[in-house]
Amino acid sequence: GIAARFDILKGKAKDITQEDLKKYQFYKSLEEIDKDYKDNEQFLKHIRKELFEENIYVFTPKGDIIELPIGSTPIDFAYKVSSNIGDKMIEVFVNGNKVDFNHILENQDRIEIIVDENSKGPNKDWIEYTKTSFAKRKIKEKIKNT
Repeated sequence: GIAARFDILKGKAKDITQEDLKKYQFYKSLEEIDKDYKDNEQFLKHIRKELFEENIYVFTPKGDIIELPIGSTPIDFAYKVSSNIGDKMIEVFVNGNKVDFNHILENQDRIEIIVDENSKGPNKDWIEYTKTSFAKRKIKEKIKNT
């Protein structure tokens, strides 16, 4: 399918659409979740939870709306906005108040991420603070490549 095609082309083909990229990311997330859960029942439970769980809606400083699963943290938010922001974040403000990276976000929170271009990247402990498979995968990739 699309994942095999993307792997072969290494994402360099011009006919890969944004929709294809989203599908590929979804398949990569499933692959990562599969690695984390050796038991099929636990795997399915996690997938159902992530796909069908209620969401919260939070805001960027510019007022853009970001959809996240309930229980998400600023780390999930940062990686949803941009992998570079997630990799370089050093400080977080929610509704104007400084919070820890493991802070649970609530509906209608306004999140500001402070980044440092000289940051060495995410800490492996961040994986424990994330809710989304996407953020977990990006953190693991960054740690592996450093």
